Amino acid sequence: MANCPMFLNLKGRKILILGGGEIATRKLKVLLDFTKDITVISRSFSDEMQKLIKDNKLKNFKKEYKQNDIVGFNILIVAFNDIELQKQIAKQVEGKNYLCNFADLPENCDFNLGAYLKKEDLIISISTNGGAPSVITQLKLWLDKKIPNSVIDFIKEIKKERLSLPKGEERMKYFRNKTKDFFDKLD
Repeated sequence: MANCPMFLNLKGRKILILGGGEIATRKLKVLLDFTKDITVISRSFSDEMQKLIKDNKLKNFKKEYKQNDIVGFNILIVAFNDIELQKQIAKQVEGKNYLCNFADLPENCDFNLGAYLKKEDLIISISTNGGAPSVITQLKLWLDKKIPNSVIDFIKEIKKERLSLPKGEERMKYFRNKTKDFFDKLD
């Protein structure tokens, strides 16, 4: 089954990252593009993780994981380098109201943190459903080079203009035509 690309508003959602190594660090870097409401728990932290925690003033605890550590969080990123501990946590959260991502248990994941390209308000999510990760990396680089800055400026213009026009079918039609004209001229 394919994952549904979805943009989740993280405002007010508390995120817990369990782990302090390379994989946890990679996932933290993605999340930091969208929120700072992140807590990290691990017995140890990589140098890069420590720097990210310090630079972004994140809550962190250097300790062993305990079952009650997840209480009060909405989103869990489980990236311990201990598959048995990951399995225990997966059982602990089963049937409960958490969105979870497990580094080594894809069958227990509610979501994954795929590749994305972010240029101000333009965010493009990229996935091959796990089938060809090397394609994602190259496609992201290719798209980054291909999207001109004028697209970002156009997004700002549209965003501002939307606030000044009354909602409704006429407004939608106006923006569809304006956007089509803009992209037709890019070709």
